[in-house]
Amino acid sequence: ESLNERAEKWANIVESKILEQTLKRDQLTLQYGKDHARTHPQHWIQWKQDATRDEKAINDAVLVDDPEVSQCCYYGCENPDAEKLLTCCGCKIVKYCCKEHQELDWKWEHSSECRLPKFIQEEHAADRARNLSGDYRERDEL
Repeated sequence: ESLNERAEKWANIVESKILEQTLKRDQLTLQYGKDHARTHPQHWIQWKQDATRDEKAINDAVLVDDPEVSQCCYYGCENPDAEKLLTCCGCKIVKYCCKEHQELDWKWEHSSECRLPKFIQEEHAADRARNLSGDYRERDEL
């Protein structure tokens, strides 16, 4: 499966859920009026809860723990092979030896990677594994 095919697959899942949520919102607007969020907040709250649940379901379906990550992913870690590693609760791939390194890596790099589609996460995981083994070539140089 090519990168474009995987990206299209991810986009279709997300687009489908967005359309579904938009349809639900539009139905509420037709039924209760333009100001339904103010006049009938219970429906708006339920709509938001459903959207959050759907997002979590998508993330749970495509974001899985990567057992190959066995070192702290913060670039400045002096003890990357710590026995107990904390897993990022967003992507469930990146691991850290301590909360401080998680926060530092979030600012430095991980905020742009977290909760990405699975195929992109797999590429990032492969890059990290390659870098941890001492191979710093870019993907196109392999």
